Amino acid sequence: IFGDLDTFIEGSDIFEQMLPGGEYSLTVQFMSIIMMVVAISAGIGPLMFLNRLAGEEKKNHTEHIYARGISKTNMMTIFVSIAIISAVLLLLAGSLGMLSGIVFSMEDPIATNLVLQAGFAYLPALLFMIGLGTIIIGFFPRKTYLLWIYFGYSFFAVYMGNVIGLPDIFKHLTPFGYIDQLPIDDFSILPAVLLTVLTTLMIVVGYIGYKRRDLIG
Repeated sequence: IFGDLDTFIEGSDIFEQMLPGGEYSLTVQFMSIIMMVVAISAGIGPLMFLNRLAGEEKKNHTEHIYARGISKTNMMTIFVSIAIISAVLLLLAGSLGMLSGIVFSMEDPIATNLVLQAGFAYLPALLFMIGLGTIIIGFFPRKTYLLWIYFGYSFFAVYMGNVIGLPDIFKHLTPFGYIDQLPIDDFSILPAVLLTVLTTLMIVVGYIGYKRRDLIG
């Protein structure tokens, strides 16, 4: 699709509204939009795995593990660590998949560093969602569905926001609304740092809540 993008977008009001505009080519603008979808989709697997901790607890499976001397802190660490690692790997896989499609379909492909930067710009937002999931598991293990509602809202707000004219305030209710669409936007390190700090705090608080509360099931 990248090779015939001008023809594909020409005359499409929806796509013209979705594109951020600016001095960059339509190809680069379209890549930044699709990378947003790829990056948010990369969060599905990690969040599913993280929520398995609460799911296994509801089925009374975790009490047998804890009875063998494994601490709740270690168990939480395993799930959170795998969720974070998988988020990084899936984001990398999605970025490389995007890059391969661009290379094979364009005579003058987008630079590799631009594609990777566009993808990994969303990592702090994905980590924020993992931190939020840790909080929910630590304090509200029966309400893990709230994480999916918020995750779905995040996708809707940042992806469809331009199409339906959603005010920016609704986009900023989600961590993805603070992410710069590289390379269209200039990179701002402050949102990334703040999201990372908030993620760390949420994980720590989630640990404390999970360690102190009783098991459910």
